[in-house]
Amino acid sequence: MSQAQLEKKVTDYLRNSQALEDYWKTASYCRAVAAEMERMGSTRNSQTCYAELFEALGNDPFVIAECLAGPALSERLLRNFYAHDQDFMAI
Repeated sequence: MSQAQLEKKVTDYLRNSQALEDYWKTASYCRAVAAEMERMGSTRNSQTCYAELFEALGNDPFVIAECLAGPALSERLLRNFYAHDQDFMAI
């Protein structure tokens, strides 16, 4: 992955996280990221894949949350909120 692609991914994640907090007041986002990490680690079909990714990230919960679980969760939540939010549908 190029430096530009990596920077775009990080920028997108930070923007998504900020939107979740600003527009939808997701104060429990940290708990949701922890739950997402649990879900990722317990999904039977992808346990091997996630185990390899977790190992590559040093099995560090903070790094896993910031690099893997947080971006996946924020993207999914935003898609869901945008799809069901009438204020954004009118734009």
